[in-house]
Amino acid sequence: MTIDLEKDSVEVSISVDPEKTNRIGQLCQKLSDTQKDIQRTEEQLKEKKKVERELSEISIPEAMREAGMDDFKCSEEYGGARVKVSDFITARIKASNQEEALQYLRDNGAGHLIKNTISVDFDTNEDTEAQNFVQDLQARSMNCKQKQGVHTQTLGAYVREEIKNGRYVDLNLLSVYQSKQTKLILPEK
Repeated sequence: MTIDLEKDSVEVSISVDPEKTNRIGQLCQKLSDTQKDIQRTEEQLKEKKKVERELSEISIPEAMREAGMDDFKCSEEYGGARVKVSDFITARIKASNQEEALQYLRDNGAGHLIKNTISVDFDTNEDTEAQNFVQDLQARSMNCKQKQGVHTQTLGAYVREEIKNGRYVDLNLLSVYQSKQTKLILPEK
C-alpha cells in the first residue's frame, strides 16, 4: 500500500486573532531589543573596567611615584578625594600544576594552608553506614574522593607575607599577580 501525501492530506485552517499575533511579535521584538541593549551595556562595562584598571594600576601609581608620593589629597576642584596607592598581590594555583604547587607549599613550611576535602558517596539506603564511615572507611575500601587546594585569599595572604619578609616565592608556580592599586576615599557630603 502506498500513501499519496498530496491526495491523502487534510487541510487544516486555524483562525488566530491578528491583534494577539501582533502583540506576540511586538513582545518578541522588545525582547530582542532588550537582549541587544544588554550585550551593548556589557561590552561598555567591560571597556570601562579596562579603563579603570589602567588608571588604578598603572597611570595613577606612575604619576604618584613620579611625584614621590603614595598618599595624596586632591583639591576640591578634583573632587577632594584622598588617594592612596598600595601594593596589590594575588595568587592562585592552576589545575595544571596543582600537585607541584602544593608540594612547593609543603616544602616551604606552608603545608598548613592546604585544605583537604574528602567525600564518600553512599546510596540512599546506606544511612547507617554513612554515620559510621569515619570509623571504618579504610577497612571497607569505600570509594573515597579527596580534593586538595588552597583558598585564593589564603594563598594571596601567604604570598604577601613571604614577599614582605623578603623570602623567595615561586611567582610563576603560584600564578602571582603583582601591581599597584589606587584607592580613592571620597569625602562625605
